[in-house]
Amino acid sequence: MFSVRDHGTLSLYGTEAKVYRQVLKKLGEDYARKEDISAWTIERALQAAILTALDPREQQVGTTLNDRIEAALRNLRNDLSRSATRHSCYTPVGGLDDRELPRSFGSTRFVIFNESQLRKLRFDLRKHTKQKKSKTTIINDIRNSELWNHVCALVEVAAKDPKAAEALAQRDARITIDVLNFFADVMPYEHGWVYLRGEAITLNVTSVIRGSDKSFWIPGRVEGPLGPFSIRRLRAEEWLGTQVSKLHRLLRSKERSRIEELFVAAVRWAGRAAVEQKTEQSFLLYMIALESIVLPVHLGTTNYRLRLRIAHLLARRPEHRTRIMEELQKLSLARNAIVHKGSFKVTDDQLGLMRLYTHLVILRLLSDRSVARCKSPEALNNWFESQVLR
Repeated sequence: MFSVRDHGTLSLYGTEAKVYRQVLKKLGEDYARKEDISAWTIERALQAAILTALDPREQQVGTTLNDRIEAALRNLRNDLSRSATRHSCYTPVGGLDDRELPRSFGSTRFVIFNESQLRKLRFDLRKHTKQKKSKTTIINDIRNSELWNHVCALVEVAAKDPKAAEALAQRDARITIDVLNFFADVMPYEHGWVYLRGEAITLNVTSVIRGSDKSFWIPGRVEGPLGPFSIRRLRAEEWLGTQVSKLHRLLRSKERSRIEELFVAAVRWAGRAAVEQKTEQSFLLYMIALESIVLPVHLGTTNYRLRLRIAHLLARRPEHRTRIMEELQKLSLARNAIVHKGSFKVTDDQLGLMRLYTHLVILRLLSDRSVARCKSPEALNNWFESQVLR
């Protein structure tokens, strides 16, 4: 059952309901490939078209059903094909050092939503005549919200409706956050990470352990980031200059190539692994990051090929390569036990070793000039093959 203002209400059953869902799915496939229009907007446009054609309130006197269908289809196409417009989206973010803001990384600008940002909205509210609430009410609602005086990721996106704009902005902000968390995991003495509000929190956790000998132990620990993450400090790390600059440039690019998407994806997997609190899940995310960048083209025998390529990438002497392959074999066995046997036994040493290899491989590839000349995943695959054959 659905209704559209001024058009009426309709209930669909059985075959009609099934066909409705099929049409809705097809419209999504045809018009939402760029994700710049939301499923909600597509469905509301379809519902309006159906009710316009059926005219249950008999508002279109003197028109035939075929005429109404043609008009409804024409309006539906126009609604779904309209050009996307620019939206400035403020997504709440936690974990950043707010003393150094505003600051940008990639296409995301991190700001504190305060009077400075509100001034821009005041100008828009004066021009906008379709807002149901008064200007004062809207401003008061913003000031009383969780957004006020908090860090936000300001992202500019092109979308056909606000819901799609919000989803696209959150996606872009999350990409930037994952990349920043990769570097947070790499920098020495960095104990914080960045997150979308609601996804992480710093908590003091206390437990009580009572022994059979009437002894007590009350351990305490801190869950979550231990401090704010500093983009300024990241920029000051000279030994990471090449890698940071490359990813900053990639994130600013609106159209990334397949090889560029591959690098961003690998860094994002590693960034998510860095902040994952469950040991076995963090372990698997690091493995995904390694496999995605070291095996850009699937050719079978992935385990051996992965170990061989990493060994040749990171070491020159045969004995060092042998040691790396042996360590990676043990890590692969742990990974298989998690995936195929449901094992949750990952030691801190195994996680630390997996973390180390992931960092070394990604940083090495990001800084290598010959890798930078690879223009496709296939070219990167050939580059790995050439290294093994040396």
